[in-house]
Parts: sequence; C-alpha cells; structure tokens
Amino acid sequence: MTMHSANKDKLQMVTPDTCRSAFVSVFPSLADKISDYVFLPGFCDVHVHFREPGFSYKETIASGSNAAAHGGYTAVCTMPNLNPVPDCEAALNEQLDLIKKSGSINIYPYAAITVGQKGESLSNMEALSKNAIAFSDDGRGVQNDALMEAAMKKAKELGKMIVAHCEVNDLLFGGYIHKGEYAKEHTTEAFAVKANFCRLQGTLNLLKRQAAPITFATFLQRKALI
Repeated sequence: MTMHSANKDKLQMVTPDTCRSAFVSVFPSLADKISDYVFLPGFCDVHVHFREPGFSYKETIASGSNAAAHGGYTAVCTMPNLNPVPDCEAALNEQLDLIKKSGSINIYPYAAITVGQKGESLSNMEALSKNAIAFSDDGRGVQNDALMEAAMKKAKELGKMIVAHCEVNDLLFGGYIHKGEYAKEHTTEAFAVKANFCRLQGTLNLLKRQAAPITFATFLQRKALI
C-alpha cells in the first residue's frame, strides 16, 4: 500500500513499521502499549448521504465527515440526492466548496446521471467527470432503457462508473419495504417484490449490448442476488 508523504509529489510505502512510527509520533505516551493496537488502513465508504447542500437538517458535510473519521473512515463517496442536484458544473462546484470548507476527510462526490435526477435527459457528464468520482441517480432508478444505455456508453468513454439504483417506479406504490409477511403483519405500505428485480434484470440486459463499468446501489430482495 502507498500513501502521499508531506511532499505530494512523492509516494511512501505504508508498512506495519511506518504505521507504528506514525502512531508513536502522535501518541508518544502509548509507545509501550503499541502491541495492544491493530493497525489498519483508513476505510472507504462508497455510498454515503451527507445531505448538503439542500438538506442540512438531516446531515451536513461537517457532521457526516466527522462521524466517518471517528469510525476509521478516511474517504467516502457522497450520493447526489441534494438540492441543487449535482447535474451541472455550477451545482457540483457548490458542493465542492462546502466539502473544501467543512470536510474533515477525503470526500468524493457522485454526479447525477440525469438532469435533476428526473430520468428525462442526461446531465453534462463530460463536464462533470472532472470532479465526480462516478455517476448515479441514487434513490431514483433511470426508467428509460435508451437513456440508461446512453449513460453507460458515455461513462465508459469518460472512464467513469455508473452506480445504478434499480427500481421500477411504477411498482413502488409509496412503499419502503417489499410486499411480504413483515409488511402484511405490520400493515406497512409495501412495493411489489419484482420492483427491484425487474429493473436490475433490465440493466443487466443493457450490459450485454453496452459493456460499461457499473455497480448496483441497492438490492432489496433475495431474488436479485440469485
């Protein structure tokens, strides 16, 4: 494993010895207890919601990144369910300014696949790719196969990944869990069991025509994994 040294043009190898040395330099009083600790590289969470800009009453970049740091996470990738949605350079720059001001760890934002995450037209993926880690309409699946295929093609050209949220919107019925015994017992609004599977299957079919880097953000039922 490698890491940046103080001189960012140089890389330095991270070994157990260098970790121990760094630990002792920060906590010299614990030098004689170093064998009590396990040294691990910083973790990375590729699916977080820091909710800023737009929904800071839920979470902020400062509170989210501080919580992540306390848990050993030194990098996260933030989903684009924001206001404004990062679907253009101006909106993404607003988020990047907040990250620069308030972030306490490395924060890599996703840009939206479609304008406003509405699934009607593609965002300016080429312009966004300079500062976005990948593209996602997380929380809202892209329903149009032709649009999704175009996004996959463009992402491949840009060397970026698509992170797909696979749900058929017409089968959600306002539910937040799938229709099953638990939903029945608790009289909870539920979505059709095939809502996740059908959209996932459709996206996999697109991959046969348009091989592109892709991962899936949400699996809501066992059938989707089989």
